Amino acid sequence: CELQILPPAPPSMPSDIETCRDETDRGANIYTKGSVTTSKGVLTDECIDANILNERVCYVGTLGTIFSDVRCTYGCSDGACKLPT
Repeated sequence: CELQILPPAPPSMPSDIETCRDETDRGANIYTKGSVTTSKGVLTDECIDANILNERVCYVGTLGTIFSDVRCTYGCSDGACKLPT
């Protein structure tokens, strides 16, 4: 499977964020670096290490952003999972 959400790090949602807009990569697009704009500022997708992406996504029905750690099969670079070559 290409997309693996890592179970040890459950998604977290800051309780003090009132608004969230995801206009760059339109949600959970792990192959495109994106960012979400919240009432607390801009949060950008980032590689935690060479294989783990911290993907920021706004979810409809929640007031905030969810952070998910995703294992990238082909590695992570500049805030996005690499595509197979």
